Amino acid sequence: MVEAYFVFPKDLVPSGHDISAHTTYSRIFIDALKQGQFPVRWVEHVWPGHSQPLFNFYQVGFYYFVSLVNVFTGSVTESIKLATLFFWGLGAFFMFLWMKRFGTLAAILSALVFVFSPYLILDIFVRAAFPEFAAITLILGIFWALDRKRFFTLSLLTGLAIITHLPTFVIFAPIIAVYALLNRKNIVLIILSFILGIGLSSFYLLPAIFEQQFINIDNLRSGNFDFHKHFVYPQQLITYVWGYGGSTQGLNDNMSFQVGLIQWTILALSLLILIKIAALSASWRIARNDVIARSQTTKQSKQGSKGTPWKAAYLSLFLLASFFGLFMMMETSTPVWETFKFLQFLQFPWRYFMIISFSTAVLSGLLLSLVKKTSLASAIVFIVSITVLYLYSAYLKPEEWLPKDYYSDENIKVRGYFEPGYNPLGVEQVPTQEIPRYQANQDTQVQELLLKDNQLKLSINTPKPFVLTINSHFFPGWKVYIDEKETKITPSKSYWFLEIEVPEGKHIVEAKFTDTPVRVLANQISLGTVLGLLIVFLGYPKKP
Repeated sequence: MVEAYFVFPKDLVPSGHDISAHTTYSRIFIDALKQGQFPVRWVEHVWPGHSQPLFNFYQVGFYYFVSLVNVFTGSVTESIKLATLFFWGLGAFFMFLWMKRFGTLAAILSALVFVFSPYLILDIFVRAAFPEFAAITLILGIFWALDRKRFFTLSLLTGLAIITHLPTFVIFAPIIAVYALLNRKNIVLIILSFILGIGLSSFYLLPAIFEQQFINIDNLRSGNFDFHKHFVYPQQLITYVWGYGGSTQGLNDNMSFQVGLIQWTILALSLLILIKIAALSASWRIARNDVIARSQTTKQSKQGSKGTPWKAAYLSLFLLASFFGLFMMMETSTPVWETFKFLQFLQFPWRYFMIISFSTAVLSGLLLSLVKKTSLASAIVFIVSITVLYLYSAYLKPEEWLPKDYYSDENIKVRGYFEPGYNPLGVEQVPTQEIPRYQANQDTQVQELLLKDNQLKLSINTPKPFVLTINSHFFPGWKVYIDEKETKITPSKSYWFLEIEVPEGKHIVEAKFTDTPVRVLANQISLGTVLGLLIVFLGYPKKP
């Protein structure tokens, strides 16, 4: 973490594919949160007239954490950097805790291989895909909690992973499910923990699923987001060219899709040793029984050996997970992507590289646990550490460092990011220049009483009836009241802004973004789950 801090110098902003998006999203999220909106769903962008139900669909977990850090820093860009460093350290911490069952040196090696894996470095310094990166580290916590039977923590981390980056959770879900089956004795508690985790995330998850038909959802899986354009080719897996460009169709990508020399070595050694184990074992049942006996090794470790017996099933699981990741990122998996439509929202098949980073880190610790001599194991950790730093340390930097005012209040209006895919259906175009939050007749007197992203309150005195335009796009949940009586909203053509008819005289006009039945139910499920977990946690008997 100390070294990592130096690759994120203070008062400089790293460049990256998504840095503009996450800086913009963090700013508008923090503003909405400060206004009292919770959970944050509707935001007015840095440009007036560009409103969206962005956080009704885009994962919010990372931005809640950035908002917390921002309380202490007061700087959005510094908060993003510190949040990223925190999750980088958290990933190493969870990997170490999880793999410590195989020995301290094995845990150190796994954490090292994970933290400096090429895809994670790509996520941070090339793509600036911070929510995805954060979710990967939380996924490690899920495996640790499964292993240690910490069911309360398992629920919490599951919920956090889902709201931080749902695509990452979807990618890891099959591996998590298989790993959970290794602990069949506690399968009921495990399933219950996952259900509670989903319950925690319901405030985000349910509206994102059941209200997606109200936005331009197809834009998020077409054009440059079409998965067909982002498959990886075999020759790209062994290249060591490091680029900062984007992903394109074919072989002309300007970003690296390397698996990594260390990772290829780990996969090859794992396969060779698995073949050897298969040849020497009398039957695979012996290996399976050895895995089941895993939960009973605490007493055995006290009686003598600190090493862990080899677990062929563990080796098989994470080796197969690596092959699964490789398969899903290549064109041969097209039928799978076309059959399971929800996968298309992952957009980039090469996202399955995250499984390679994860699995090879685990395999490295498993391999080291076979080495019986501590001195030899220590030497291996030292050599791998030097090799990892030699191979990958040059990648620990962005393409360029931007000045701290690059995304200032004024510059963000020029350099901010806006994704049309989250526009409500009916929005055909957005303003090309700044416009006020509302528009009234020139002879109408208007006094602003309240102005928030999700609420507007005006005192109006008009000599004649007129049509008031509130420059927020219409979306289910918007309601407008005149003198506390709900009035009809007519979305404007093209812009799809809120329009209402205001009669002659003095009136109080109030527009509110309210919760739909789906959002109300989702909020109630999350709140109920939180209360339930607190009751269980506080009422659970503590060990003396």
